[in-house]
Amino acid sequence: MLYLQLDEGIKEIIKKYAPALTSIGVDFLNSEVEEAIYYFCQDLEDALRTTIS
Repeated sequence: MLYLQLDEGIKEIIKKYAPALTSIGVDFLNSEVEEAIYYFCQDLEDALRTTIS
């Protein structure tokens, strides 16, 4: 899993927004979602907020 390779700050951001993202259908077990988070983690929090709103 690529999630295990993320730094702690990124993991905390994911934990913070995971419930809201899951409720709108984001599947964190999907390999494409995992890769997107891993490779595009810069400005991740802004991207997650935009997705939720």
